[in-house]
Amino acid sequence: MSLDPVVQQAVKRTMELGTYSQTAVSRGAGLSTATISQYLKSTPENVVYKGDIDAVQKKLKTWADREAERFMAPRPPPFAPTAISEEITTVLRLAHVERVICVVVGPPGVGKSATIDRYVRQVGDAILLTANPNWDARAILSGICAGMGAPSKGSTWQIADRVMESLTGTGRLIIVDNAEFLKYPALETLRCIQDRARMGLVLCGMQRLYDTMIGRERGLYSHLFSRVSKCTVLSGEVERADVTRIVKSVLPDASDMEMEMFVVIANDQMGGRLRDLVQVLCHLKRTMNTTHQRVSREMIREAGNLLMFRAKN
Repeated sequence: MSLDPVVQQAVKRTMELGTYSQTAVSRGAGLSTATISQYLKSTPENVVYKGDIDAVQKKLKTWADREAERFMAPRPPPFAPTAISEEITTVLRLAHVERVICVVVGPPGVGKSATIDRYVRQVGDAILLTANPNWDARAILSGICAGMGAPSKGSTWQIADRVMESLTGTGRLIIVDNAEFLKYPALETLRCIQDRARMGLVLCGMQRLYDTMIGRERGLYSHLFSRVSKCTVLSGEVERADVTRIVKSVLPDASDMEMEMFVVIANDQMGGRLRDLVQVLCHLKRTMNTTHQRVSREMIREAGNLLMFRAKN
């Protein structure tokens, strides 16, 4: 049972490169923070950790190797404004400034969530809720409380009353991503909060959100539906300039012919899903790093075929 300085240095170097705290390392390696602390303080002459150090080092080496490989993996390109993201941002700003309800509907992967995240970071006073199929009215209220840094104790109506009182007059904005998962009680809770607090509300999701609000149960949602100031239905087509901007950020030397191929793939095979385009670019970068070759049409096709949409020749 002995300390391996090579493993210890690898762990320390990985922590520095990734700016990992000891808590993050403990979670990633499946060890306690106390164990991590004692291991890092140990020296070959004075092993502070008194447990099974071989087992600890094995876990830490596995963690450090995995993280080192992650550092070398291709990074997704930074956020690039697109025509769709600008359209979404305009709706978010409208709801925020005029304190109204807006709805954004669009296919998956076109940049809805990325645009919302960027807006929330920029303005600082928007509350972002990312719904899931299990969310009910109480989950909505708990999410809002978390966004305000307030406790969510008490009955549902008590929490709702505190939320409405706290938000009244603030001019803040609530954004719900994946809103197609919300059922009637959750949506009505949001409507009541917006109505009483006089604040902005944006519901963002896929086509099912729109179908729910204007479908066979339209009468049930009439209170909410009648208050929507703007409903934006995003197209599934991405502009050439947007594709070019994203591709050039990863492959600055891509030729015009290759760029045209990306445009066709982005619209015809991906249906405007920029998320899939980013995945293809990451696959390409990984292949180029491995083979030390520049991008080619065949390489683009092979990268596309790794995704579920299956790029056509």
